[in-house]
Amino acid sequence: MLLGASGWLIAATVHGSIVQLLGIILASVGVFATFGVFWTVPGTGLSEDAKAAGLALINSVGLAGAVVSPTIIGLLHDWSHNYAIGLIYTAVMLVLGGLSMAFGGFRVSSK
Repeated sequence: MLLGASGWLIAATVHGSIVQLLGIILASVGVFATFGVFWTVPGTGLSEDAKAAGLALINSVGLAGAVVSPTIIGLLHDWSHNYAIGLIYTAVMLVLGGLSMAFGGFRVSSK
Protein backbone atom coordinates (compact mmCIF):
# COMPACT_ATOMS: atom_id res chain seq x y z
CA MET A 1 0.00 0.00 0.00
CA LEU A 2 2.90 2.32 0.67
CA LEU A 3 4.17 1.75 -2.86
CA GLY A 4 0.75 2.78 -4.16
CA ALA A 5 0.80 5.88 -1.97
CA SER A 6 4.20 6.88 -3.31
CA GLY A 7 2.89 6.49 -6.85
CA TRP A 8 -0.07 8.79 -6.16
CA LEU A 9 2.26 11.33 -4.56
CA ILE A 10 4.50 11.26 -7.63
CA ALA A 11 1.49 11.73 -9.90
CA ALA A 12 0.24 14.62 -7.76
CA THR A 13 3.46 16.56 -7.30
CA VAL A 14 5.54 16.07 -10.44
CA HIS A 15 4.81 18.06 -13.59
CA GLY A 16 5.33 16.16 -16.78
CA SER A 17 2.92 13.73 -18.33
CA ILE A 18 5.36 10.81 -18.68
CA VAL A 19 6.43 10.97 -15.03
CA GLN A 20 2.81 11.37 -13.91
CA LEU A 21 1.86 8.31 -15.96
CA LEU A 22 4.70 6.36 -14.32
CA GLY A 23 3.38 7.49 -10.93
CA ILE A 24 -0.10 6.19 -11.78
CA ILE A 25 1.40 2.89 -12.96
CA LEU A 26 3.38 2.65 -9.71
CA ALA A 27 0.21 3.38 -7.73
CA SER A 28 -1.70 0.67 -9.59
CA VAL A 29 1.05 -1.90 -9.05
CA GLY A 30 1.30 -0.97 -5.37
CA VAL A 31 -2.43 -1.26 -4.75
CA PHE A 32 -3.12 -4.41 -6.77
CA ALA A 33 -0.10 -6.21 -5.32
CA THR A 34 -1.60 -5.99 -1.84
CA PHE A 35 -4.89 -7.70 -2.69
CA GLY A 36 -3.58 -11.24 -2.35
CA VAL A 37 -2.16 -10.63 1.09
CA PHE A 38 -4.99 -8.39 2.23
CA TRP A 39 -7.76 -10.94 1.68
CA THR A 40 -5.89 -13.67 3.58
CA VAL A 41 -5.87 -11.73 6.87
CA PRO A 42 -9.39 -12.69 8.01
CA GLY A 43 -8.60 -16.33 7.37
CA THR A 44 -5.50 -16.26 9.56
CA GLY A 45 -6.62 -13.97 12.33
CA LEU A 46 -10.24 -14.94 12.94
CA SER A 47 -11.95 -18.06 14.17
CA GLU A 48 -13.92 -20.27 11.80
CA ASP A 49 -17.21 -18.71 12.90
CA ALA A 50 -15.97 -15.14 12.52
CA LYS A 51 -14.39 -15.43 9.06
CA ALA A 52 -17.60 -14.67 7.17
CA ALA A 53 -18.33 -11.68 9.39
CA GLY A 54 -14.76 -10.43 8.93
CA LEU A 55 -14.99 -10.65 5.15
CA ALA A 56 -18.39 -8.93 5.23
CA LEU A 57 -16.99 -6.11 7.36
CA ILE A 58 -14.04 -5.62 5.02
CA ASN A 59 -16.40 -5.57 2.03
CA SER A 60 -18.76 -3.09 3.73
CA VAL A 61 -15.95 -0.70 4.66
CA GLY A 62 -14.59 -0.91 1.11
CA LEU A 63 -17.98 -0.14 -0.38
CA ALA A 64 -18.46 2.78 2.00
CA GLY A 65 -15.07 4.12 0.93
CA ALA A 66 -16.07 3.74 -2.71
CA VAL A 67 -19.13 5.90 -2.04
CA VAL A 68 -17.52 8.53 0.17
CA SER A 69 -14.10 9.02 -1.45
CA PRO A 70 -15.28 10.43 -4.81
CA THR A 71 -17.37 12.96 -2.93
CA ILE A 72 -14.41 13.96 -0.77
CA ILE A 73 -12.14 14.23 -3.82
CA GLY A 74 -14.76 16.40 -5.54
CA LEU A 75 -15.06 18.67 -2.50
CA LEU A 76 -11.26 18.95 -2.30
CA HIS A 77 -11.17 19.87 -5.99
CA ASP A 78 -13.87 22.51 -5.50
CA TRP A 79 -11.92 23.91 -2.56
CA SER A 80 -8.48 23.95 -4.21
CA HIS A 81 -9.34 23.99 -7.96
CA ASN A 82 -6.70 21.31 -8.40
CA TYR A 83 -6.91 17.52 -8.61
CA ALA A 84 -3.51 17.05 -6.95
CA ILE A 85 -5.05 17.42 -3.48
CA GLY A 86 -7.39 14.51 -4.29
CA LEU A 87 -4.42 12.34 -5.24
CA ILE A 88 -2.69 13.33 -2.01
CA TYR A 89 -5.86 12.39 -0.10
CA THR A 90 -5.79 8.99 -1.82
CA ALA A 91 -2.13 8.56 -0.86
CA VAL A 92 -2.88 9.43 2.77
CA MET A 93 -5.72 6.87 2.85
CA LEU A 94 -3.35 4.23 1.48
CA VAL A 95 -0.75 5.07 4.13
CA LEU A 96 -3.39 4.80 6.85
CA GLY A 97 -4.53 1.48 5.41
CA GLY A 98 -0.97 0.19 5.30
CA LEU A 99 -0.34 1.26 8.88
CA SER A 100 -3.56 -0.37 10.05
CA MET A 101 -2.51 -3.61 8.35
CA ALA A 102 0.98 -3.44 9.84
CA PHE A 103 -0.01 -2.46 13.37
CA GLY A 104 -3.67 -3.56 13.44
CA GLY A 105 -3.18 -6.01 16.25
CA PHE A 106 -4.70 -9.07 14.62
CA ARG A 107 -3.36 -12.30 15.98
CA VAL A 108 -2.60 -15.45 14.10
CA SER A 109 -4.04 -18.53 15.74
CA SER A 110 -1.70 -21.49 16.04
CA LYS A 111 -3.65 -24.58 15.04
